[in-house]
Amino acid sequence: MVKSAHRTGKYTATVLTKGLVLQESGAAAGYVTPFAKQWTHSWGRPSRNASKDGDRQIQPFQNGAAALEGGKTRFVTPAFRDVAPSRVFFLEIQDLFAANVTKGWGSGSSRTFQPNSNNLRDAMIVFIYRAMGAPTYTAPRTSPFRDVAPSFVFYKELCWAFEQGIARGWGSGTNRTFRPLEPVKRDAVAAFLYRAAGEPAAKASGADRFVDVPRSHIFAKEIGWLATTGISRGWDDGTFRPNAYIKRDQMATFVMRWMKHTGRA
Repeated sequence: MVKSAHRTGKYTATVLTKGLVLQESGAAAGYVTPFAKQWTHSWGRPSRNASKDGDRQIQPFQNGAAALEGGKTRFVTPAFRDVAPSRVFFLEIQDLFAANVTKGWGSGSSRTFQPNSNNLRDAMIVFIYRAMGAPTYTAPRTSPFRDVAPSFVFYKELCWAFEQGIARGWGSGTNRTFRPLEPVKRDAVAAFLYRAAGEPAAKASGADRFVDVPRSHIFAKEIGWLATTGISRGWDDGTFRPNAYIKRDQMATFVMRWMKHTGRA
């Protein structure tokens, strides 16, 4: 049923009960969308159908993505030139940027996020530090890790994480290392986020949720907590893939869900 028809920008838009028809200079295309009423020409055409993520609906458009959350609609435009609105974790990456947790590389229209790159261990700690509000902290003169010098770019954040018990590294005393420039594995991310949340009581082991996490796994409890909170959902085949390196787009999603779970977003 037609609810309205009007000219907006370069389009003639016809709003239907369950969708939208857009016509430019001749050709018309129809879309099923929950955002027909809210749509404006600045959004551009939908680039694919809407999808559900928990209790929210998301639909990418040419110029950004719309989200329906808690009965409210918002439209988010890209902050990074290498993160398209059609990307599965587009909103999480944009929200992490808006929260000043990630800055990416470059600025303005040249800013990139490198979503497909492996996330490094030092960057993981920096994201957690910023997600916790970048607390005031003065780093010690002597590093707790023999492979992290005081001149290291994220020295303060890594020392802070060590003192907070979030990052423990390998070894002890003067032989302790952190391996800051190595990619971080998914099981280690679970451990970092669990510790940063205050090590709450875990209702399930990772072995109860994922077929590839044995009860003997060193971080089975932490992975289980990540699953019960909804921060990690794993893959459709029932796996968590604890030894896989986490990509930067996945990291953004974990951190944003962690922030929401802990009341920081």
